[in-house]
Amino acid sequence: MEILQLKYFDAIVRYGSVTKAAEKLHISQPAVSQSIARLEKELTVPLFARHGKRLKLTNYGTLLYNRLPSILGAIEKTKLDLIDMSQHANLRVCLNLNSGSHLIPDIIKSFHMEHPNVKFELLQNTTAAHYDILISSLPEIPSDFKDIVLLEEEILLVVPQSFLTTTENSVALSEFSTSEFISLSRGTVFRSIMDFYCRKAGFSPFIVYESNTPSTVRSLVSAGLGVSFWPRLTWGFFSDNNPVKTLHIKDVNCRRTLYCSVPPESKNSEATQLFKDFLIQYTETLQRSVHL
Repeated sequence: MEILQLKYFDAIVRYGSVTKAAEKLHISQPAVSQSIARLEKELTVPLFARHGKRLKLTNYGTLLYNRLPSILGAIEKTKLDLIDMSQHANLRVCLNLNSGSHLIPDIIKSFHMEHPNVKFELLQNTTAAHYDILISSLPEIPSDFKDIVLLEEEILLVVPQSFLTTTENSVALSEFSTSEFISLSRGTVFRSIMDFYCRKAGFSPFIVYESNTPSTVRSLVSAGLGVSFWPRLTWGFFSDNNPVKTLHIKDVNCRRTLYCSVPPESKNSEATQLFKDFLIQYTETLQRSVHL
């Protein structure tokens, strides 16, 4: 059975004749008659009995007509469900987080207050080939770099209070050439940044603990097990009662740039554009709040 055949059948019943049904549907009478004839042939039963110029439903036709609302309703619902599925497929953003992952839960939570239907897939894969937005950082941005800069932040040195012999808020990184360092795992972008700035200070860091998360780095430093680099904005802040101190680095300009990159194939995605714009606004607000 074809959908049009069922709609023609419904129109004939409601308007009482093929002629009136054809007029209401704005098609020719022969087209309606031929469609119903094909339907009856397929079902192998007569759907109408003719009484003068009017058509009357047979028992077979009555059965089909009684079931017609559920049949057409199911077809219409399926159509709407398919449209909805297609629209929601476009309301999905795949984020590849090579840096700044500490910020993302709060950003997504705030974004969902405005756009609750957008779904996210989160990756942390430096070699991933397919994503909608890459968030990453570099110790130095090449001159031909064209991605969107989200924020620039100072990288501090965080040390246990017991390590300090001075009350100053800034230190030379070179003074820590023999210190035990706690770091993110080898291969991460931030580990590369850490190695880069230590080399600029004239040494290679002696890594005693590696972790996959900033929260573990925080805990290990708080336990007095070593020192670490700490991005001022994106990794959060230490509470006043935490037994650590964050220090400015005065002999090396330790900073990093957080940027987002959108591949060409994702630039026309409505959800990607919405989240990119929100991301820019969020990080601008974050950076202003630190300078107030």
